[in-house]
Amino acid sequence: MKRSEAAAPGPPAATTPLEESTVSFYWSDQGSGSQPDLLPLRLFEKEGFFPKQIHYVGSKSGNRLEAKCDVRVKGCIAELDYQPYPDFNVANGILLGVTRLTFTNDSRTTILTAEWKSRGKSTFAPPEPSSPPKLPLERRNGSARNYYRVMLGKKSAHAAECFAGGFIGADFEIDEDLSGKLGDDWRHFNQRYIPVYLARHPEKTRIGAGLACGFLWVISKGIQQGDLVLCPDGSGRYRVGEVTDDYYYTPGDILPHRRPVRWTNSYVDRDEMSESLRNSAGSIGTVSNLGRAGHWEELEKLVGMTQGPTAALIGSTIEDPTVFALEKHLEDFLVQNWKQTELGKRYDLFQDENGNGQQYPTDTGPIDILAISKDKQELLVVELKKGRASDSVVGQIQRYMGYIVEELAENHQSVRGAIIALEDDQRIRRALRVATNIEFYRYEVSFRLFKA
Repeated sequence: MKRSEAAAPGPPAATTPLEESTVSFYWSDQGSGSQPDLLPLRLFEKEGFFPKQIHYVGSKSGNRLEAKCDVRVKGCIAELDYQPYPDFNVANGILLGVTRLTFTNDSRTTILTAEWKSRGKSTFAPPEPSSPPKLPLERRNGSARNYYRVMLGKKSAHAAECFAGGFIGADFEIDEDLSGKLGDDWRHFNQRYIPVYLARHPEKTRIGAGLACGFLWVISKGIQQGDLVLCPDGSGRYRVGEVTDDYYYTPGDILPHRRPVRWTNSYVDRDEMSESLRNSAGSIGTVSNLGRAGHWEELEKLVGMTQGPTAALIGSTIEDPTVFALEKHLEDFLVQNWKQTELGKRYDLFQDENGNGQQYPTDTGPIDILAISKDKQELLVVELKKGRASDSVVGQIQRYMGYIVEELAENHQSVRGAIIALEDDQRIRRALRVATNIEFYRYEVSFRLFKA
């Protein structure tokens, strides 16, 4: 919803000049498939019943139609009852029904929801004369919720429609219904849809395709019911909403891969955030998992949730698919430059009929890199993590090491592990204190320019 500068108070008039201050909105059950309504702001400056008012309905082609309706305003509820007046273009039959606007408070300056009921369909519940509830954020039973920053189009271009329509969504030009195709493992989704994405975007790299498909999976499947989303509104604020249901598809609309969201009255200003949270919320990409980035407690306070499960419960065992392509890029770089690394001084990449040690297959999943010491007495299992490593990676690498001990290592050979990540934390350091055959390495990324 967008609102121009407020007009001076005054009684409703029979016509609405295009230059007059207006409120614009989309009907929630049709999203961008509907035509945006442009209503005079002064219609909502006082309560009452105003028959046969004229306002403008925008078409997708940019034209504006005049429409007559009976307007009823009481408290924070306004209903616009479209009647088939003789001089109204009845061909626009989709307009014959009732639009209900719910404002955030009785001052009626900001729309909270917009609903549409066609003639003959179920009616609305009786309007409440008082302001709507504050929509408290109740925690999911049994586990802590997570927080995601979600971009609603480039530069938040579709934010108003998503707020009015009660959804978040993504596009990436994957033009098919993904119901039943998402699965619980984002890797399988990426394997299937990276080729689809590249066929539509041959100029993109496979890394870019992996990120795009990862973002699409997170919005469509990875975000759980009860998780909170923070979405920029284009003015330096993030509106807070709760994801309430599973994926649905609206072909032909903007952001057709959607999740229903109950938008709250809560906003978070960028100026209220710590510098670290601002950086995470402003990161490149459609989705950013703010809880996994270590900002859970700060976000709880910002949205008014100060009690409940600890941040340690957030996603500690869930890998983020949006970093998959970058992890793969790191893996390829290490393999190609193995001899120049610290590990390359002591180990060579393992070679056998299954490959050169990269993505070495096991019955518990592929090992990122398998190496062998130069004296052939030790096998090394290397697990790569882009960003901060979770303590769950210790159990993961131990499973791979157990496979190598039982299936590949000879009697005279020992097996060690190495975890490589951008940074660690106290939990993984504690776990590694009792895993003496596993070492932790941090990597640095440097970028330099040389004048040609």
